[in-house]
Amino acid sequence: MLFFGCAALQALAYTFISGSDSALLFEILENEDNKERYLSINARLLSLSSIILGGAILIGGIVSNYSWQGVYLLTILTSLTSCVALLFLREKDKGVIKKNSLSTDGVAIKKFNFKNIIGSFKVKHLYYFFISIIGFCMLDGLFATYFNLNQIILEDFKIENAWIGIFFSALYFISALSYQLADVLHRYLTTKKIMTMTLILMSGLFLMLPLTTNRLLVLLISVLVCFFPEMLYILVYNTIQESITSDYRATILSILSLITSFSSSFFYLFLGFIHQSYGSKLMLDLISALVLFTMLCFCVMNHHIRLVMRKDA
Repeated sequence: MLFFGCAALQALAYTFISGSDSALLFEILENEDNKERYLSINARLLSLSSIILGGAILIGGIVSNYSWQGVYLLTILTSLTSCVALLFLREKDKGVIKKNSLSTDGVAIKKFNFKNIIGSFKVKHLYYFFISIIGFCMLDGLFATYFNLNQIILEDFKIENAWIGIFFSALYFISALSYQLADVLHRYLTTKKIMTMTLILMSGLFLMLPLTTNRLLVLLISVLVCFFPEMLYILVYNTIQESITSDYRATILSILSLITSFSSSFFYLFLGFIHQSYGSKLMLDLISALVLFTMLCFCVMNHHIRLVMRKDA
């Protein structure tokens, strides 16, 4: 019961922060007329976070050998330190707006309804944009599921536990590079081109993995398959941030996080059943087909958007 209580508190804490942290960063930059640097700064922050997380995993493993209570106490201490740091951040002044306001204390809070949320988007062809974003959230849920199933998959390939531990620890350090690479590529290529090329490459890697017998190559491909989704994540969320107003930014990002979580829950059940019934090789082929299908849908939708834009012109 104590374990489930801790898990519930952690889930509640994640719910409150999900979407709000990146929304706060964007609004701070927007308030300083510096929002075009959001992708670059966010890439650096996520890189730093990944490096520290990778180090924390190693430290946590060492501390847990002496005391599990020490691990949780260190987690609490770092969270409290974050709270102190947040006190020094200045939020964007929203001003006093009486219309649609539920507050009389000087800070405007608009009514939460579907029409207001839809009105927060600053894009044309909203229908296609919604489908694209929801599709990405589902794809993100698929990648999250694959990431957490990696230990089972690597065991199926007869990878030793020691190497699996090193693999997971190294992933966080490698993720730091993926964020920086996404920032560099974005200076020369559009988000659409990067997404299309990345999805094609990932589909090929998922197809290669079941055919690979060399253990070192299995680990290398597994690292690459976990490397590229981080690029997609930061680029797509940069597009979302630029496409919505500040009124419901945190709300919209939280809703997208909820869709991702539901998708991940579905894929846990679905892929878990496939793995248990037919093995990891068929499961990996299925993931490859889903990624390829997503890429085809993305290209078709992008083509339709361009046709509509030409007609409008």
